[in-house]
Amino acid sequence: MPDATTSIAVLTEAVREFAAERDWAKAIALLQGIVRDEPGLMIAWNELARVAMRVDRFAVALDAYRHAVELDPSNPEPVLNTACALLRFNRLDEARAQAQAASDAASEPTARAAAHLLLAQIAIARREPETASHEAELSAQAQPGLPAVSFIEARLLHERGHFPDALPLFEETAAALAKTPSAGIDDLPYYTADTLYRLERYAEAEAGFEEQLRLVPHHARARAGLALVYLKTGRTDEAEEAAMEIVRLSPTTEGYALAARVWRALGKPRQADAVRPEARRTAQR
Repeated sequence: MPDATTSIAVLTEAVREFAAERDWAKAIALLQGIVRDEPGLMIAWNELARVAMRVDRFAVALDAYRHAVELDPSNPEPVLNTACALLRFNRLDEARAQAQAASDAASEPTARAAAHLLLAQIAIARREPETASHEAELSAQAQPGLPAVSFIEARLLHERGHFPDALPLFEETAAALAKTPSAGIDDLPYYTADTLYRLERYAEAEAGFEEQLRLVPHHARARAGLALVYLKTGRTDEAEEAAMEIVRLSPTTEGYALAARVWRALGKPRQADAVRPEARRTAQR
């Protein structure tokens, strides 16, 4: 049996190669083999969960995160990762319970702030705006440099379709984060860009979607948004290329649904219909 250092080196190189080839099944099989041989290797469990999430292998991802929790029960990060996975797959009650557990376990202000910010986003998904605002305030109290309140209020306005009111708050959030390099909020560039798109400020929206994709190249919603910007600005060929990139980089239920939406917007129902069976197959895994 190889030692942990060898396993980590093999893991890193092989997963990188499989990711470059988009061969997620082989990457998952490799990682499952490593954790079977070395069940105490935290980095392998976390990588297995991350790769599984890329392709909607929810049961595999959740099992991996739960093993990571068992390996380090005092660490709130694996618990928070579990909550993020549950939110992604709309298991909101379980997500809230896990995020609350992460908050309760957190001794560091940044971890506590992250847990409350996630609880706020879960509350948005549960359509509980007052709870979302309260959790945002708790997040800001835990980490004063984190502009959680402006971000969550912007998200709430965005959800209600109040885009002119949401935009200044998203911009305020970005300006505050620029002054606090250690702080960060996932998806801020996406929501800002989506707001700009809905306000028909296409050049600024394009730059925002590109920034989100620079940070997270497989961000399906950002790539779909970019495709729609291309369509609105008369760049049909680029829009079609972006639609194909969505499913290549994000072969998930969400990715296939977004690609179908883009193809329909392009006036190509045949291509939209072609991705629907893949979406159903992915959802059934």
